[in-house]
Parts: sequence; C-alpha cells; structure tokens
Amino acid sequence: MKRPSIAVVVDQTVRNLPQVQLGEKVVARYYESIGADLRKANDPSEPTIELADAVAEQGKRPAGLIGTSTTLPVTIVAVDTKANVVRFYGADKRVREIEITRPAAQA
Repeated sequence: MKRPSIAVVVDQTVRNLPQVQLGEKVVARYYESIGADLRKANDPSEPTIELADAVAEQGKRPAGLIGTSTTLPVTIVAVDTKANVVRFYGADKRVREIEITRPAAQA
C-alpha cells in the first residue's frame, strides 16, 4: 500500500525544529479509534471533549503529539455480527454506521 505524501508547514517557533534539515523525511502518524461503554437508557451522561498535547524536551529529538477524546451518548439501533457493523444515532438522530475491524471485538 502506497502511503500518501503531504506537505506540512511548521512554525519556526516549534521546539527543536532546527534539528530537522531541509529534505529530511519525517514520520507523522494518525490514529483513530472508537470505544463503547454500555449504560442504561436513562443514564444522564453528557457529551465531553478532552484535549491532550505534549512536546519533546528542549534539545531532545523533535517530537510532539496532540489528541482529543470525545464522549457522546448514543443509542445503538442495529448490530450486524455477520458484517461486523454497528449502527447508532446521537442527539442529532442521524444514523451512523461503523465497521468493527479489530478481530477481538468481532463476533
């Protein structure tokens, strides 16, 4: 599988950036996941968003991360164990579908 190339503009104030030389290849990773916590239908859970970030110490190899965690109460409307698909809706009532790709989570 060929990985896409992208151009990234990085502000000069980024810590340890002078260690990176023009033309060097850098690695950026993007992860996305979804988890579930089953609760009773009348659970008063509210939507939440949490942010996290970190940077390398001064003088260390350039590195950083940024992440978000969004928690939304949803209602499951269908579970298709043959296709490994779950359908659900949130406050907007729009039905969404996700494929369960992790073998340990599949039926």
